[in-house]
Amino acid sequence: MVNGPFKIISRTGTTTIYLNTPPSDFSDPSTFSQGTAIQVSDYSQQVILNTDNNTFVTVHTNTVTQVAAFTLNGKTYRLGRVGNKFRTNYSGEANATGSSPSGWFAGNAVGVGASANPN
Repeated sequence: MVNGPFKIISRTGTTTIYLNTPPSDFSDPSTFSQGTAIQVSDYSQQVILNTDNNTFVTVHTNTVTQVAAFTLNGKTYRLGRVGNKFRTNYSGEANATGSSPSGWFAGNAVGVGASANPN
């Protein structure tokens, strides 16, 4: 959808967080999905791109659908529980196609609603 200089994109999909097995390399993004999936969630995303200055904001809402316990330094952890929700927000600026880097962004994540209780 376009509204003046704003291009608005809505997407749905899946997010998988991995306990990574190095080495990983930004020149080959698939290397970041090596290892063990420790959390899977359904997500919805909205992107608003300002085509006048190539800035953008995104909001992602994730609902956890799977978790797997994992061990680090002899301690066992679990990243959330099925049904937990969290939201991530990003703000950034995209470079011209083919530029390196492709852009910059920063953001945060927060638990959403009563299901975000970590206990």
